[in-house]
Amino acid sequence: MPAEQPQLVKRPIYVVLGTHRSGSSLCAHLMQTLGFDMSDKARPDPHNEKGYWEHLDIQIQQDHLLDALGRNFYSAAHALPLPSDWWKEPVVEPIRRTLKTFLASRMTSPRRLAFKDPRTVRFLPMWFEIFRELSLTPIFIMCQRSPMQVARSLHARDGFDLALGEYLWMLYAVDFFRYTAGQSRCIIEYDDWFSPGMPNLKKLIDFLDPLHSDIGTGADIASLAADIVDPRLRHDDDRSWETPAPYIQSFHELTKRLENEPQVAAAIEDAVVEFERVQAAMRPFEPMIASHRGAARAPKGDRRSMQVTAGPQREESRPRNVGPISTIDVVNLLARKRGFSRYLEVCTSATGHQFAEIDRTQLTTAHRLMYRCSDGYSDGLQIDFRSRNTGVRSFFDAFSRLGTKYKIILVDPWHTYECARRDLSYALAALDEDGILIVRDCDPPASGNWRGVTYAAFVDFVLGRNDIDYYTVDTDFGCGVIKKRRLSASDASDTPGAQVEEGLRFLWHTVRGDETLRYSSFKKVNRELLHMISVTEFLELESIDPAMVAKAPRVQSA
Repeated sequence: MPAEQPQLVKRPIYVVLGTHRSGSSLCAHLMQTLGFDMSDKARPDPHNEKGYWEHLDIQIQQDHLLDALGRNFYSAAHALPLPSDWWKEPVVEPIRRTLKTFLASRMTSPRRLAFKDPRTVRFLPMWFEIFRELSLTPIFIMCQRSPMQVARSLHARDGFDLALGEYLWMLYAVDFFRYTAGQSRCIIEYDDWFSPGMPNLKKLIDFLDPLHSDIGTGADIASLAADIVDPRLRHDDDRSWETPAPYIQSFHELTKRLENEPQVAAAIEDAVVEFERVQAAMRPFEPMIASHRGAARAPKGDRRSMQVTAGPQREESRPRNVGPISTIDVVNLLARKRGFSRYLEVCTSATGHQFAEIDRTQLTTAHRLMYRCSDGYSDGLQIDFRSRNTGVRSFFDAFSRLGTKYKIILVDPWHTYECARRDLSYALAALDEDGILIVRDCDPPASGNWRGVTYAAFVDFVLGRNDIDYYTVDTDFGCGVIKKRRLSASDASDTPGAQVEEGLRFLWHTVRGDETLRYSSFKKVNRELLHMISVTEFLELESIDPAMVAKAPRVQSA
């Protein structure tokens, strides 16, 4: 008889799932402490002070996939089921390949392979393919929280309606039970973290290491867990006047009974099938739902909720001249005119205070990268990527590695020459070919104590390249606009980004090394060096109707 072939022993991979705001970050933090390879960085923010513990590479790629399938998290379409046979779409393959490559790179780590991202539960059919190709056996930890608590937390963080938050809970929970039937899985209830004796800790350790051969259950682990599980960060209150949806609440109660009452598995399966029928019935209405402006509700008074109509008007009703506008107005007008959907802001804790004014009515992605930003810093707005010091290279390297590009980028740098020049270089590399780079403070005032040297970095940057066009709007201390050049050399001379006269170049290179002489000389020829144009000329150049800015707040003129 032929000898039996030895079976390949598959390596386990631990996957933490759960609806957003369900305690998955807390669970991932504990697992990282216990030696699992959850993430290299915590990435805390005001909504998650101890960090998210997610691999940025996975998060960005899954955000790309949601966008590609028309299911961006902040859009109404996110609540829709994914398209039929979505994993066969051509756009999925390069993302799947990138995720597989990233996961393979982590397999060299001696730590237990693991990752956490709430988005994963919607893409499990794709992940099962990746696991098979890498000979990995998935082990699932599902973090659950009361649907109404999730809804309230999503409302506080993202402005979602409570009913939508509950529905998203159901959507993610159904996908979990639909795709993981028969798989090794453990359900962790959020409230149990705060019960006396912390029963979740023993439950999690028993599941992750049944023989207690690697993790153990000593007092040291309990002490670490007590530091991580902080009741002060629970961010919930018991408002009894809010009545949860009975259908969704009853499904949650079923899932809580599953481990002690295996017979309820049939009832859960029936509920999943029933929900699938509901989703199928929604298919004819998907275009109408997807066309809705968005799921997030902007706070009262927030400029994100402003609706600006740019329709044809009679010529005599248009203002002949438009006064100063803000840099954010320039960003919003260009993004709206061009139909841009992906926005990045590069700033510091001392410079980035306008993120709330970004018009999100058409944006599917709005990220903020903030450096010189302490772990505890918060201005009440989201900070997607933060660095304690001036370092930003790791983030832009990740963007490059993942092929992440933005349509419009605002650079509001720390006002040293080195930071401003570096930020411009990185931002241009992350800009899509038809995108636009906006730079703040390119023409600082001659009076006052503040001057900054962003202007010098901007001039050096634009004069040192032959692959861009640029101009500066004479507003808000100089709003620089940079575009990647797509014109031929013969056409370029007619654009605002035409080559600066050689005499001016010579003057600039003569004085740029002397800080005092540099500024005084710059102010004499700033209009020529910056290709300065008025707000009215900007609107004409970009074919923007002045009526679009009629309601925009005005800033102080320099």
